[in-house]
Amino acid sequence: MTSAFDSRLVEVDIVLPGQTYTFSADSQGFAILASGIKFGNANMNTCECRIYNLTAELRNTILTLAPPSSTRPPTILRRDRENPSS
Repeated sequence: MTSAFDSRLVEVDIVLPGQTYTFSADSQGFAILASGIKFGNANMNTCECRIYNLTAELRNTILTLAPPSSTRPPTILRRDRENPSS
């Protein structure tokens, strides 16, 4: 039986000093939840990304390089749909 919906492909890049970390829900086993608001005017767009299943070491590395008290690091959210017919 075929699904009426294509699978979602989600990737998040976090740009930290010295390295960019890429998290993929497909190949790396991370669970990524993202929601946001995009405006068509001068308001700033917003996005919240939650990445689950990080190792303690990776989580501590991110928190050390980008502590919550400092400015937020640049984050890139990419999403697409898997096309089973191609």
